[in-house]
Amino acid sequence: MGAVLSAAGVSFALISQRLIDAATGANDASVTYMAVIMGAVIILQVGLQALNSAASARTTEDIRNTMRSGLLKKLIKADWLQLSAYHSGDVVTRLTSDVSGVVGSLTGILPSLVALVMQLILAFSLLLYFDTVLALFALALGPLFILISRIFAPRLKKYHIRTQELESGSRSFMQEVVQNISIVKAFAIEDSSAGRLEGLQKEHREWIVKRNWLSIFTNASIASGFWAGYFLAFIWGSYRLSQGLMTFGVVVAFIQLVGQIQRPFIGLARTVPRVVSSLASAGRLMEIDMMAAEADGGVKSALDGSDAEALVARDITCGYSGDKKVLKNISFKASCGEIVAVTGTSGEGKTTLLRLLLALMTPDSGELKIVTAGGRELDICKNTRKLISFVPQTNITFTGTIAQNLRIGKEDASGEELEEALKDACAWTFVKDLPGGMDTRIGEKGYGLSEGQLQRLAIARALLRHAPILLLDEATSALDPHTESMILQNIKNSSSRRLCLFVSHRPVVKDYCDRVIRIDSGSMADIT
Repeated sequence: MGAVLSAAGVSFALISQRLIDAATGANDASVTYMAVIMGAVIILQVGLQALNSAASARTTEDIRNTMRSGLLKKLIKADWLQLSAYHSGDVVTRLTSDVSGVVGSLTGILPSLVALVMQLILAFSLLLYFDTVLALFALALGPLFILISRIFAPRLKKYHIRTQELESGSRSFMQEVVQNISIVKAFAIEDSSAGRLEGLQKEHREWIVKRNWLSIFTNASIASGFWAGYFLAFIWGSYRLSQGLMTFGVVVAFIQLVGQIQRPFIGLARTVPRVVSSLASAGRLMEIDMMAAEADGGVKSALDGSDAEALVARDITCGYSGDKKVLKNISFKASCGEIVAVTGTSGEGKTTLLRLLLALMTPDSGELKIVTAGGRELDICKNTRKLISFVPQTNITFTGTIAQNLRIGKEDASGEELEEALKDACAWTFVKDLPGGMDTRIGEKGYGLSEGQLQRLAIARALLRHAPILLLDEATSALDPHTESMILQNIKNSSSRRLCLFVSHRPVVKDYCDRVIRIDSGSMADIT
């Protein structure tokens, strides 16, 4: 459609020449006939512009959605440690602002290039027919516009990357303030938080201004050349007209065609900053796209939870960076049907152990396996998560209903199953009294519910999954002793074939466990 619009624009110049010359008697064409043709071309242009706009909007949205969903899938399947190195606010900026910049180039610049090239070829051919000298001069000015843009391209790229980084910083800070507003208020740092954001915004504005001034200077240089071409066309046309070498219609066509030759070059020149910006954004998105995916550990076949028999660790050593190891040559075996407590002071490796079991991390050395009833040993990997259910230390919920949050544990769970899981987690008593029951909506970060209530929902969600291995990370820390004891007893009663691994500092947890394992200075030992 862009190419056809370009052709229509060039033909409009020729029709204008024919119409004016017909009106002045310079040719024998019918004024009415030429006016009808001109009107038809105008209607064609208006219609095509409307269709082009509609197609562009639809295509832009399709590509934007496809790119964002593809990158989100990449993030979800990426190695956890690599992803953790990025702030969530920075990741969101890449998925929104950077994606929009790249998509804008794809759906704006590429189609425009086709239209501009078509317009250049047709306009130059027609202008060459009317006047060779002016056509060649107008063509000669074109590369100058491209050169001007290329000179400033490296600096534009630098400015764009910096503005995107600062945008990510501002967005990340605002996100953290909103998420932790209770801490901001508790420590009375409202004013300093606002001041810090103003500082980030000021720096961002300074770089935006730098980038805009550079773009303004580049565009002004290009515009000067554009008007120089128009000025030359007027002078040359006036001279030829005064000498009787050109008709009024040809002068009008001249002016239009010079613009239609220079406009493609100007369009190409002005796309350089956009291309530079989109390439910089593309580089930021490629960092996400190139993240290593999680390994499947060779476990690709369907896993049956009933086959799991035990969890085995052999000489596991693991650390985060450098030579410091959090876990050092630990070994243990825990069988399904056991309830095992893992204790130890903070920072000794309990959370690291859970991350290894969830395949969020891989050990530096050693073996971590799930043993099946047939004696097969499966390497812990992303696929073995199907055999594991998890209660995190932080009460993580999604905005939605209680039922939707519970069904994260089992997507096709019936209402009866949800109720049973809530009862086992001692949560049914408060859920059934809520205005919407299980259909009550939970706000961001569980707004509307207490920490204890959220913790019980997290336990219900994990129990609903009926996985052979249940990991609980300080799962009862926000509960009163009576409720805690009831939940522990329910878990014990429902865990005849389930391995429960409790990470906890709470003394009462040990009373419900078959074994207690202590991690101290990176080493592990049974203490009961």
